Parts: sequence; structure tokens; C-alpha cells
Amino acid sequence: MRCFNAVVLAAVVSLVSSTSRADGPATVYDDPATLVRMKALLAAGKGPQEALAALKDEADHDLDFEPVSVMDKSIAGPSHDKHDYVSYAPYFWPNPETKNGLPFIRKDGYRNTEQTSKGDAGHYESMLSVIHTLGLAYWYTGNTAYAEHAAKLARTWFIDPATRMNPNFQYAQAVLGVNDGRGTGLIENRGLVPALDGLTLISPAGVWSAADQNAMRAWAAEFDNWMTTSDEGLAEKAAKNNHGSWYAVQESGLHLWLGEKDEAREVFEAAKERIAKQIEPTGRQPLEVSRTDGFSYSVFNVQALATLAALAKRSDVDLWNYEHEGRGLKTAIDYLLPFASGEKKWKENQHKEISPSGMIPVVIAASLAYHDPRYAAWLNDRKDAAVSNRTLLTGIASGGGQPRNGSRPHHHDNTPPAATEPEHPE
Repeated sequence: MRCFNAVVLAAVVSLVSSTSRADGPATVYDDPATLVRMKALLAAGKGPQEALAALKDEADHDLDFEPVSVMDKSIAGPSHDKHDYVSYAPYFWPNPETKNGLPFIRKDGYRNTEQTSKGDAGHYESMLSVIHTLGLAYWYTGNTAYAEHAAKLARTWFIDPATRMNPNFQYAQAVLGVNDGRGTGLIENRGLVPALDGLTLISPAGVWSAADQNAMRAWAAEFDNWMTTSDEGLAEKAAKNNHGSWYAVQESGLHLWLGEKDEAREVFEAAKERIAKQIEPTGRQPLEVSRTDGFSYSVFNVQALATLAALAKRSDVDLWNYEHEGRGLKTAIDYLLPFASGEKKWKENQHKEISPSGMIPVVIAASLAYHDPRYAAWLNDRKDAAVSNRTLLTGIASGGGQPRNGSRPHHHDNTPPAATEPEHPE
């Protein structure tokens, strides 16, 4: 196995090369310069061949992913319209003190899979991930089968009148007996912008028409309007923890995809205050460590902030190096690394096993941003996993493949995950 430093160096070259955004695809999540440079390197037999092989394997598997839609759920939600997205808060359970089990009560970290399986979240999150994977695979291989299947999945969920989802999350992560939906449900939508990039990447294949693109744009614009004006959306935007961070990723990504560059820049500038409030001078994230799986949520939030920093950099806003009284993204990353590697013992809340895997995409992205040899060394100690990580192909610290479970998988199966990110986060 090669030393990982050589792989990281190749990726760094992609970001500092003369490749301009105009030369690459019009993606807003995956870095266009990385996509162009890596495609050329891989075609020449160089670059992260292991990452390409992993992507192709996953895409081949995803060709068996059958089209899904909001119409698949057995029972409609409060609106009595199956076209409305419905999901249920994962950490809420029947109340043992009442005859009908209502209102549901919270058990943080313990998923009520019986209830969540009745909603749309599993199909939706998996479908978004599959479209992104297939789009990337088409970009790197030119295999039209990937593009055709991605287009079919998107048409079924977003466009076809019989199966399309209404563009809102009004009934997401409902708590039975308490509410019909909550803004926190928007965490289930974080795969939308990567999927939109996937559709951008298949455009040369001729299987995604101008009419398809116009319909998708109209859907995204309506969803963006709901997300940025509804009470639920605004509540999520105001969240001070990982929910607010992932909202910022979604909001800025949708603005960029819709061509609203000034609005996206406003989100990036506002994120500076978010970083200053979320991260202590030590790098500890108090709002995340207070959760049942504090390490998992700390990694999850850093993934969001690293993703946001990568997007912001392309708009000339530097979140990677922003710091306020010692509070910054790099500090948060450095704080987590010794716990992820096992050099230090995590003494705060965490009931799942700690694994370094969730930090690998973050550290790859950090290596590109900071050119700090310590990050390359950390990755080299985990090179078997790092050399196949999708961040090497995209330049982004999240949006990689998700667990699969058969031809119509849920985003998460019932296998207990390692502590890389929360399982179906709330």
C-alpha cells in the first residue's frame, strides 16, 4: 500500500492547480477543480485509484436500488396527502404512564425503529445518497447506466405527478402526541444538495432533459422558499448546535445551486458567529458533548463545519482559518483527533464504540485546507481506510456513500454503528 502522503499531495495539487471553476462542471457541493483534476489523474493511472474502485463498487450495487417515493408509506401523515413527506423523531417512544402511549417521551440515543420505519426518511436519505453516488460514478467513468438510473430515481421522487414529493418538510420528525412535525427534521435533508450535484454531473449523458432540469429547479426553489420562511425552517436555522450547522450547509448549497451567490455569502459570513459560539478555546463543543453520544455528535458537527468551510472558500470566505479568542474549526478538529485514534480516552458521554472513520474525511479536507503535515501523518496511520475515502474525489468532507440494505434500503439498517456520526441524527 502506498504512503498516504502521496495521495494527499495529488489532491492538494488539484486544489492549487490552474483549473478554474469555468473549466469544470457546475457543481456547488463537490469541488469542480477537484473533480476535473482527479479525473485527469485517474485517467493517467495516477491519483486515488482505490477511492475510484470503491466508488464504482458502490455505484454498481446502487444500480439495483429500485425507485422509491413518498407514496410508498403505508399511512399518510396529518395532511392525509401521501405526497407530503412524513418522518418521526427517532429518539421518542410510547409513554408507559398513559394507556395510549401519548405523548411520546424522549430517550436520547435510543432509536425507535418501529416508528421511524413508518415514515419517508429511510427511502429519502438513501435515494439522495444513491443519486450522488451514481452522478459521481458517471463523471469518473462515463458509464451511461449510472446516469440513466440516477435520472430515473430523481424523476420518480421529485417530478412525476403521481409520485412526486410536495416541496416541504412540514411533517418531518413528528413527535406523536406533541406535534405534527419539527424543524429538526431538516437534518434528514442534508443529502439534497449532493444529489443535485449528482444530477448536474449526469447532464452530458443526455438522459436528464432540459424539462427535467427546469422541473427540478422549480422544486428546489419552492423547497428553499419553505425552508427559509417557514416557522420550522427558521427554528432550525436558529439552532445553536449541529442542527444549525447542517442547516447552514443546506441553505448555502441551495442558494448556490439556484444561482443566489450573494445570499450564500451571507450564510457563510454568519457562520463565523456560529463557530465562535459552538467551539471552546480547547476545541471542545459543549452542546454536542452533552448528548448521549457526545463524541459522535462532536464529529458530526465538525463534518458540517468543514463542509461549510469548503463551500465558503469557493465564495472567498475563509472559515477554515476564522478564529475568535482561540475558538476555531482547526481547534475543534485537533481536539477530536487523539480521541478518534485512541491516544486519549473519551471521558464524556458516549455509549457507542469510538472509531476514527468519521474523522477521516474531515482530516483529508483539513489537510487540503491547512497543508499541515500532521494531518497527512495521521491519515497515513489509517491509510487502508483513507486511500479509498470519497473526499479524495470530491474535495468535500461529507456526502459520501451511506449504508445499503437490499434493493430498497433505508438510510440506516439495524446494525449498531461505530461512533462516526449519530445514527439517524435528531
